[in-house]
Amino acid sequence: MWRERSLWVAMAAVLYVAVAALRAAPNAPIVWTSLVVGPLCLILGFRAVASPAYGVDRIEPAARSAARVTVAGLAIALVGDLAPVGPAFQAAKTLGVALACPAGLVALVRVSSLGGIAASQRRVRYEAAVLCAVMWTVALGLTGARVMAPHRLASLDPVIIDYAVVAASLASIGITLVAAFQLYVQRRFELGVAERAAAALWLAVLCLALGVFAALLSVASPERSVQDAALATALCVGASSISQQPTRISRILRTAVAVTMLCAPLVCVAVVVAYKAPTHAGLILFVVTIAAASMGLLTPKVAHRLAPERGVWLRVLDDAIVAAKEPDPRQAVIAVLIVIRDGLSADPDAGALHRIATSDRLVVDRAGYLHTESAQFPQRLVEIAEQEPERVLSTETLRYIRVQRPAVRELVGWLDARAAGATALVFDEEVCVGALVWPAAGRTAPLAYEEVVLLRRLADHLG
Repeated sequence: MWRERSLWVAMAAVLYVAVAALRAAPNAPIVWTSLVVGPLCLILGFRAVASPAYGVDRIEPAARSAARVTVAGLAIALVGDLAPVGPAFQAAKTLGVALACPAGLVALVRVSSLGGIAASQRRVRYEAAVLCAVMWTVALGLTGARVMAPHRLASLDPVIIDYAVVAASLASIGITLVAAFQLYVQRRFELGVAERAAAALWLAVLCLALGVFAALLSVASPERSVQDAALATALCVGASSISQQPTRISRILRTAVAVTMLCAPLVCVAVVVAYKAPTHAGLILFVVTIAAASMGLLTPKVAHRLAPERGVWLRVLDDAIVAAKEPDPRQAVIAVLIVIRDGLSADPDAGALHRIATSDRLVVDRAGYLHTESAQFPQRLVEIAEQEPERVLSTETLRYIRVQRPAVRELVGWLDARAAGATALVFDEEVCVGALVWPAAGRTAPLAYEEVVLLRRLADHLG
């Protein structure tokens, strides 16, 4: 990290703004903190977006470079915000946001999948980032011109410049929403992409909502609150785009949405009441703190309900993994199939464990007895599933690509005839010995990566 030229270029820009702020107000304590906060934010941010020292890096270098620009913009904007009030430091903050917002969109369009049959080579389009950059160029040009040539803009109302900043901020958030939604729709079947795109989309919505509410409730001026919301959106989008753990991103997103749903209305009401009765601000703060803590206890339950299929599949998968830990292999298979049948309310023969060597499958009847039925598992399905990152294949993924690959249509028909939603290969060491056919239970949405990982763990316990 220390050998990267981009770090030192960004560090020079941050220190330049911090030193200028220090010269403008040498006696202000908050200005002195910018000398520490700015470089520290830059170093921590560059370390967070750096490539992992071990393991496979599935993130494109262009996405990491864009994330570094986002971090640099954040550091510059933060130092400019801590500086004394003035046109020059407002221009510095606008420069930071103008760097961060298009860079976040570049990182978003460079999101890479974890592989699999649905992954494809797509042409990267930068229209969203270019449009966002154009919007910020106008706002940055006005704020910069007020500093560089104040005599030429003497007749221009400063409110016009604030309007330009607000318009650029709202436009960048809107462009981010459209780009994230488009990415989700086009690539939701690629492993790891749907979680990142959904996180970028919903975190942008949350940032926009918080910025608008802050402006409406007079917590901050509109130009500042909306500009901060745009900066937060760019940071969230950049972080989501380069995350190597889509499951963690999904959990963080659900938690953030749950906290916002539970606590945001309470905080908004508290702000309004505090403005109406400022003499009781202490009591209001105490009540809001207790109420927010109580709401926080409900966050895990609400977040679980926000999971795919309202968390039913995740709960059933967790229960099935526990059931698969039975010491007796036969009892483990029975327990797993019963949990799947009862948890998903599926048909008794919907979930089954296929054994490739003996060409049969194990099913559980309604009374809980294990039966062996003759069944041939398609070898082509095994070959395709082995190419998946977790060796778990979703039926909806096959259905999605059957237009481009007509050879998989027969496999889709075979899975539909058995009401299968996913197939997880079972291995004994490195040899595929079977496959767990997971029932669809009426689901038509693609599997989330979190569910794929749990299916892999379940299949490993059965192996």
